[in-house]
Amino acid sequence: MPKFHYQALDISGKTVHGEVEARSRTDASTRLHQLKLQPVSIKSPEDSTQPNTLQTNPSEQVYLTRQQIIIFSDEISTLLDSGLRLEAALKVLEDMDEHVNLKKASGIIRQRLREGSNLATALRAASPSFGELYCNLISAGEVSGTLSQIMRRQCEYMTAMQDLSSKVLQSLIYPAFIVVVAIFVIGGFVFFLIPRLTLLLNTTGKKLSLPAQFLLGVTYGIEHYSIPAILLAGALGGGFWFYISTPAGKTWWHRYQLHIPLIGPIIHAQFYAQFANTLANLVGNGVPLLNGIQLLRRATSNLFLHGKMGQVTEDVAEGASLSHAMSRAECFPSTLIDLIKVGEQTGELARSLAKVGMRYERDMLKRIQRLTAIIQPTIIIILALVVGTVVIAIVTSIFEAVAGLRPKV
Repeated sequence: MPKFHYQALDISGKTVHGEVEARSRTDASTRLHQLKLQPVSIKSPEDSTQPNTLQTNPSEQVYLTRQQIIIFSDEISTLLDSGLRLEAALKVLEDMDEHVNLKKASGIIRQRLREGSNLATALRAASPSFGELYCNLISAGEVSGTLSQIMRRQCEYMTAMQDLSSKVLQSLIYPAFIVVVAIFVIGGFVFFLIPRLTLLLNTTGKKLSLPAQFLLGVTYGIEHYSIPAILLAGALGGGFWFYISTPAGKTWWHRYQLHIPLIGPIIHAQFYAQFANTLANLVGNGVPLLNGIQLLRRATSNLFLHGKMGQVTEDVAEGASLSHAMSRAECFPSTLIDLIKVGEQTGELARSLAKVGMRYERDMLKRIQRLTAIIQPTIIIILALVVGTVVIAIVTSIFEAVAGLRPKV
């Protein structure tokens, strides 16, 4: 029986290497799963001099919409819950004709699994649309045996985010229409009416009102400095983008995002919900707490919070309780820490985490709905101020022009 060289992840998420005797790559993958190992690559000795067939080929990748990823997550989790194996579930999706890209991606994923890859690696190879966070959560679900639950939760989360995005877009349709109309009207006033009124007032010896002078200055600035301003803005934007692309800049940007009014609390709530729900699934299915935290840290995309999760991991590894480690990290609210402490004391940590996760999911959705509700009136108020300034400038200029044209007695 031939021997296959493998690279895999153990239950703690660490990379291990070794050999396994098997009849084929598929059989080798099955044997590794029996050993509670998640294969990353499997190859026979004669393949050692050839390129790794599990590496991503960009030409094979397909791009999926958010709706297609939701369908993928929903179908796979449902089929797994009904008793089908993962490869058979992917075969069902591969036979679907409604979504061509999803059909192709499912075929690539299934082929990668047959070659010995784990699902997270196969997802990365099939499409960049799955994202690093999604793939890391899937990897945690594979190791813990909670793949269907985590995929179901991801489906519910993405569906909720899609619904909220639709509501935001719908709420912006009317303000967007008003903005377009206002731009044309204000542009007509500023570039055509105000200059003519200026000429008229100059003939009467009258001075422009302060609002009209302001608009005239804006017109002059746009006509003479628009190109340098655009170039400067482009340079500043490019410099900022380059800075946040560096490790130090990205960490600073991720930390700064947490303090942006209205946006920061949403990011916090999303992180707390993901932390509690994922850790509840992992611990509830027998994964040791330390291993669960390590897997969850890999799934944390915010670099600042990723570093805080590293501190929690180190403290728990040294024997501290989860609640104490979270308290020392200084990035978790006291309410969350207290609820987890209760779960530790009662021996029902997974249940406490699940309750906390639902609580912060509701909090996140409420905050997003509030932000959505604020957008429309804010835009309308800003437009009202701009249009009001223009109207005042026009009306006062017209009155001054008319007054200047009256014959003196």
